[in-house]
Amino acid sequence: MDTHGRDAALHDATLGQAVQRFFANAFRFQGRASLSEFWWVFLAVALVSTALGYSDRQLGTYLAAVFSLVMIVPFLALFSRRLPDAGFSPIMLLLLIVSVLGGLILLGMALFTSAGEESTWNN
Repeated sequence: MDTHGRDAALHDATLGQAVQRFFANAFRFQGRASLSEFWWVFLAVALVSTALGYSDRQLGTYLAAVFSLVMIVPFLALFSRRLPDAGFSPIMLLLLIVSVLGGLILLGMALFTSAGEESTWNN
């Protein structure tokens, strides 16, 4: 894998490193995920889901839906690691319950740069 610990954010991660860490930490809700880790994975998941959706009219739609369902928990874990790195509490994930607006707020929060080690939400 990489020389960083599982709890440490990997800043300036490449696409391959980000995806590898995403699956290695798929069920890990503690630690940190850097801005690059989060957005590389976001891009990869969006591209795979879109490609599956367009691959075949009926089967592709089914595959994209299954893929999206399978990615829910790992993506929530990634989000719960990203928020502390940006200086927010992981409890903010509850915004997803509110509505689509809550999801958009969380995406906005994910845009913040790393808060560094002085963050209140260090794990």
